[in-house]
Amino acid sequence: MQPVSPPAPAVKVDRIAFRAEARVDGQVMRLDRTPRAGAQVHVHQRPAQAPNQTVTANGAGRFQANLASGSWLVYVNGSDGRHVFHSRIEVDGKRPSQLTVVAR
Repeated sequence: MQPVSPPAPAVKVDRIAFRAEARVDGQVMRLDRTPRAGAQVHVHQRPAQAPNQTVTANGAGRFQANLASGSWLVYVNGSDGRHVFHSRIEVDGKRPSQLTVVAR
């Protein structure tokens, strides 16, 4: 006699959620338009439906983040380490977005 496997649980399609994401490519620049390497960019979704993210700019000031569709608030770390509001972006989940963050 072969062992009997329990039946697979029923999946209810009305309980499955899909959240589109899109890549945001950005660069952090100083006021004199030189790259700001090592800057931390913080993104917070409003209303909160996805986790906040913090990304660090590379040596050329460039960063990437994969964000869920919706409105996001963008902050960059200031010289005192505090988050300084930069802008609000809309992510539609269909195409990559470009963002330039000008910060001190």
